[in-house]
Amino acid sequence: MKKVILTLAFMFAGLTSFAQSEEENLNKWIDTYSNLNANKNWQEMISSFNQCMSEVPNWNFAYYYKGIAEYQTNNYAGAVSDLTQFINSNPEDKEALQQAYLFRAFSYNKQGLYNQAIKDADVLLQFSPQNKEALLEKANAYMSLKQYSDYIDALKKVSEIDNSNVEIHKNIAAAYAIQQDWQNAIVYYSNAINLNPNEASFYEDRAFANYSLKTPEGLQNALNDYTKAEELGVKTTKLYQYRATINGQLGKFDAAVKDYDSYLALNPNDINIIYQRGNAYFKLKKYKETIADMDKVINDEKTSKNVKIQALQRRGASKKELKDLKGAQADMELIKKLKGGN
Repeated sequence: MKKVILTLAFMFAGLTSFAQSEEENLNKWIDTYSNLNANKNWQEMISSFNQCMSEVPNWNFAYYYKGIAEYQTNNYAGAVSDLTQFINSNPEDKEALQQAYLFRAFSYNKQGLYNQAIKDADVLLQFSPQNKEALLEKANAYMSLKQYSDYIDALKKVSEIDNSNVEIHKNIAAAYAIQQDWQNAIVYYSNAINLNPNEASFYEDRAFANYSLKTPEGLQNALNDYTKAEELGVKTTKLYQYRATINGQLGKFDAAVKDYDSYLALNPNDINIIYQRGNAYFKLKKYKETIADMDKVINDEKTSKNVKIQALQRRGASKKELKDLKGAQADMELIKKLKGGN
């Protein structure tokens, strides 16, 4: 009898020792992965996984940590697999579950699986309707799918949470611009400018939206915006070309010539701009300057036949105004040759 009791006592002692060992292993791996995660030691988190599973096979958080690590090391398919395993284990930790959905959405987006990313973002938003990361990831997926209205709606929800985020207003404006909804683009570029009045690119972008309205008011507003962008340091051929065009459309040919001069100071061999400046000179009745520009256009080998004909017409008309009738007649003859006449 005594021998039986001693045997049972040893058995209970063994069970207690096993239970303590399992708990100790679990605590060890909780601490290990928490520290590795805090230190962003992604490779070690991945390489430790098999040993962790052998010691605590039912601890599904290992899949969570490995999934995060796989994402951070650009193994997006691996991240989806591990995070799915964690999600399907129905964890009680809702915060970790939300993070799992978020990083799986990230991973889906990285693989071009945009609809799956949207679904995960929507699940996360059921837990946390104001989760900005989920809304932004959903917006990114919509942009990749070229579903611009949905993209805008997602970003507007972010702006409702954080109205001071200038990038959100800029991106909404850009999406409206893609849709050629210039009025709304102007509204959101204006929001961005109100938040950051010293960002020159916002004025450039709003200028183009105003220009695209094709109204007198829009053209004047575009002119003002391009001028503000220049004041803030933008001195590019793009700015000078657009502003010169607008000045011309508004009948401000002196200003247009100045912009063409600024353009040509940066790119002196652009025949198209030289031709445009020659036209502006002609509108100003500056015929000598017109002739000088049209000479360059006509003599350039790359000038197309149609442009060369137009340049000859301008040069001939300028010569006529300067009483050079022989020169004007000579240009008319050249035009006939180019057109194939006798």
